[in-house]
Amino acid sequence: MKPVDPSVIHRILVIRTDRLGDLLLNVPAVRALKQRFPGAHLTMLVQPHLTETVSGNPDVDAVMPYDKGGVERGWWRMLGLVRRLRRERFDLVAILNPSKRSNIIVFLAGIPVRLGYDRKWGCLLTHRFPDLKHRGEKHEVEYNLDLVRVVGAMTDDTRLFMPCGPEDEAWVGRWLDGRGGLSDEPLVAVHPGTSSRSKRWPLERFIAVVDRLEELGVRVVLIGGAEETAGATELMAQARAMPISAIGALTLRQLAALLRRCTALISNDSGPVHVAAAVGTPTVVVFGRTLPGVSARRWGPWGDGHTVVQHDVGCVTCDPDRCPIEYQCLLSVSPDEVIEAVLRILQGQGARGKGQEKTGSLPRGAWHHLEKG
Repeated sequence: MKPVDPSVIHRILVIRTDRLGDLLLNVPAVRALKQRFPGAHLTMLVQPHLTETVSGNPDVDAVMPYDKGGVERGWWRMLGLVRRLRRERFDLVAILNPSKRSNIIVFLAGIPVRLGYDRKWGCLLTHRFPDLKHRGEKHEVEYNLDLVRVVGAMTDDTRLFMPCGPEDEAWVGRWLDGRGGLSDEPLVAVHPGTSSRSKRWPLERFIAVVDRLEELGVRVVLIGGAEETAGATELMAQARAMPISAIGALTLRQLAALLRRCTALISNDSGPVHVAAAVGTPTVVVFGRTLPGVSARRWGPWGDGHTVVQHDVGCVTCDPDRCPIEYQCLLSVSPDEVIEAVLRILQGQGARGKGQEKTGSLPRGAWHHLEKG
């Protein structure tokens, strides 16, 4: 592979078309590209509902929405994107999640420097890197930085970033005021939902945690998308406590503003964990799966000050889709362990008042991993 001459790179396209957490964990790689090619105009191609996640990022000059699973699905629509990219005259593209479709599109668009993983028709790329993520030997952030290093892109600033403007902060302030959420009591966010059964701590455990926190004088706010309304309704119906519900009520930027006000987030392995890390809020995350490619080592919260609660229950193999022992890894985590982790955060930081500000994600480093055999 030929070295890339920065003087000929004027327009960069970065493609990441999967989920919220995956996108946020690519922020350091995007920053590295911008630092390597400082004069270049950088565009990110993302799913439409995630455009607000990168719009406002100082390293991103433009955002291009691409609804690959919706209205832009299919070969004819794909050719439309090819024509669109040709008109933009990009000099370099970085495909951060391997996809046969993406590799074909950028090849047909004639982008001279095409960087991506050596799989899914990787032969169409000019600069390739082995996709070793399934080994789970390092964090997703580090894997993404390995990829862009192929074109000489590096950075010492590996913090995450999530746009969150004054208007989002003001909206959340008014929203909380209307629910009695701003007081001298600490505020802790709880996210009981997730995309997969293999990542979902039982709802009754979350209920026990919510009840105990409110007994300790901690205000709880439930977060999640509209699709998680049923679970939140069940939690509120069964809990003795009266948490504030923000389920389905927030934009992604408003979610970031809310998490920024919180002392901690308690969650399954899910996208809001990485939003919290991006705005500097410590997290307590329940992990179950031990398969390297989906493990906490690869997908845990990025930065210091976080806690992963996980138990090794002796699985020889891990099948996230068809677990023969009914996800004992998740069932082995008790509410008391989660409460203990949250209390350490509360004792270390104290209740965060209205006026206290955060400046971004926590510094790079290892989180505290509670793991028992």
